Amino acid sequence: MKKFLGSRWLVVVFLGMSTALYAAESATPQAVPMSETEAVTLAANAKSGDAVAVQKLLDSARGGDPKAQTYLAAYLDMTGDHAQAADWFTKAATHGVAWAQYKLGMMYVSGVGVPRDYAKAADWMVKASEQNVAEAQFQMGLLYANGSGVVRDYTKASEYFRKAANQGNAMAENNMGVFYESGRGVPQDPAEAADWYRRAAEQGNAKAQNNLGVLFENGRGVPKDYIMAAEWYRKAALQGYARAQNNLGILYDNGLGVAQDYAKAADWFHKASEQGNSDAQKNLGVLYSTGLVKP
Repeated sequence: MKKFLGSRWLVVVFLGMSTALYAAESATPQAVPMSETEAVTLAANAKSGDAVAVQKLLDSARGGDPKAQTYLAAYLDMTGDHAQAADWFTKAATHGVAWAQYKLGMMYVSGVGVPRDYAKAADWMVKASEQNVAEAQFQMGLLYANGSGVVRDYTKASEYFRKAANQGNAMAENNMGVFYESGRGVPQDPAEAADWYRRAAEQGNAKAQNNLGVLFENGRGVPKDYIMAAEWYRKAALQGYARAQNNLGILYDNGLGVAQDYAKAADWFHKASEQGNSDAQKNLGVLYSTGLVKP
């Protein structure tokens, strides 16, 4: 059974010194807000361990600058001070910074820096979604699909996945494919599923590549084509996706879309088996027990 792609963390990588920075704003807001260019420059310098850059971010954040609060929060998050990061993300999110709203929502999803609270996560994700943050729209789709913090509603889940997918979010594109293939939240339509899988697969999404391969192998929504199935399985298998490795092994075992080759079948089954794929373990066992390949 296909599974929804899970939460994805998108972070600004700030590596450097650890310092105690407290989320306290001054009573008087900063007169001149920090420009995006300045904030990005300070962030890059903070990544290199520049204490002056960190202090400037702190001073501006305390002065009430939402951009500085957002970048300071990202810095603190990556240096491991998640609780303070959550405080600063909260301030920026309250000021309407979409990315901070998304990041704060993710903290409530994961329980990092704040107690896990899916209802609060949903509240912040909705705000970020309304500002067209594709990652937040994807997360709202997951929350509705799983009934986390909201009442499970596949129709609403599909609506949020579609919003993210229309912005090119590959995980949302794959999940739209899952919905159309299963008829969950949308009318069942294997051809439409294939279209969404292809969009995600062409972006390199391994799950979508495997899912598209399954459709080609079974002739669902597309003409049955073992060669195409093998091509898509191979793309996903080379990324280490265990299900695709097992599926490609099956094609080699049976000579479907590829020349029959028990040794190659065993190799792919072995790769998937090492990741704990039980089907591959059974398939590899059959090859060994029948003597088609030697252990």
